[in-house]
Amino acid sequence: MRGLTVPLAIMAILTSCKNNPRYLDLSTNEHIAPRKDTTTGYIMNSKTGEPVEFYVNTKTHDTVYGATGEIVNGRIHKNDEGKWIVRNNPDEYIAKSESEGSARVKAEGGDYKLKKGSYTVKKKSDGDIKIENGHTQVKVDGKTGKRKVKSDKNITDKLKSIVH
Repeated sequence: MRGLTVPLAIMAILTSCKNNPRYLDLSTNEHIAPRKDTTTGYIMNSKTGEPVEFYVNTKTHDTVYGATGEIVNGRIHKNDEGKWIVRNNPDEYIAKSESEGSARVKAEGGDYKLKKGSYTVKKKSDGDIKIENGHTQVKVDGKTGKRKVKSDKNITDKLKSIVH
């Protein structure tokens, strides 16, 4: 009996590996079995018959656009309505957090911008950096490293200077 335990365990493991879901529909966040519609060429969910907009092959980690079958790794993002879309410019990246006090990040080519509330960081492809926090603005020259700080004194600082 003991001799059968190991082969049965191996067979159970192999069977469970074959049944592991491999494709994840990004819209529904559920594992699917995709199939290609022979008439339209569109990728469909074989269980529901519904078209699949984007899915991830969890084995290769590729994101696939269901309309064309094209691999679109790093070229999709959620728009403001929460729908996944393909960016036309593959060098562009946009992200927005959904929490309170959300932050936005945008990168295109060598330029980068981060904004959260009154805090903004911009970096240009030439290395120039600009940081603002509502009251202070710092500029850094990308070639020389020279910093320029400009403060916008708030009303409290102005009152202190008048009183003293």
